[in-house]
Amino acid sequence: MTTLDQHVGTRPIPNPKNSLITKLNAGTGLIVGIIFAIATYKGLSNVVDGTVYHFQNQILLATMFMWSIGFLAGIGAFIGPIRWLIGKDLTAEEQLYMAGDGQGIKRYFKYCT
Repeated sequence: MTTLDQHVGTRPIPNPKNSLITKLNAGTGLIVGIIFAIATYKGLSNVVDGTVYHFQNQILLATMFMWSIGFLAGIGAFIGPIRWLIGKDLTAEEQLYMAGDGQGIKRYFKYCT
């Protein structure tokens, strides 16, 4: 046996300080998605005549679309592209965190790249 077989390597778990990425998960995605859906449904119901069947379908389609956009925003799927657009790329520690490095099972409830 070599010494490599006897020692378990440990790396520090990435934990970016003061980053919005660490606070978002599937729960926040669900909440933001529901808020987007309710706001879209209420807003379009006031503007469009919902008694006509065709318009009612359009309202529901827009509501479902906005729920999915809200869910993606709530889990943090747009943080990377937005920061890339403004010219402030993710740090190496944030990239490791988004990749789920060292997070165990909870990484499945967050946005992973």
